[in-house]
Amino acid sequence: MTFEQFFEAATRHAPYNYQRRLAGRACEPQIINVPTGLGKTAAVVLAWLWNRLAYTLKRQPSALNPAWK
Repeated sequence: MTFEQFFEAATRHAPYNYQRRLAGRACEPQIINVPTGLGKTAAVVLAWLWNRLAYTLKRQPSALNPAWK
């Protein structure tokens, strides 16, 4: 599963480029300067969750998480 698929499953919308970039970075303080209504809350929450899931699943044997190979 990719971040794009994960984001679309959660929001029914494709992620914007800044949302993709945020998901690919380590959790670090950043300022998000984006206009109202362009998904800042979804970007932060789903990027955090994506990174958390990826970290957790990487620590498990691949037999337990076949969708993440």
